[in-house]
Amino acid sequence: MRESSKELTRALRSLDRDGFTSRDTDADSPGYRLTLLGQSLLAVLLDVYTWTAEHWDELVDARERGDRPEAGSPVNNVLARNN
Repeated sequence: MRESSKELTRALRSLDRDGFTSRDTDADSPGYRLTLLGQSLLAVLLDVYTWTAEHWDELVDARERGDRPEAGSPVNNVLARNN
């Protein structure tokens, strides 16, 4: 079994163990379905997705600001002198 298949199997078993999914063995090809608990979490995750989509540009800008060395920072001044 390939590593990605193993990871998928492990993730599905974990979701099943935690009550988010249930294994559907009655179907022609066995699969998983969301339980009521899983459906309730999905609603929350969709809200997080919507919020993220609405604020994506702000998040990217904040990350880019955070990744930039601060001009005049004492730490960066010391590092610049040592290079």
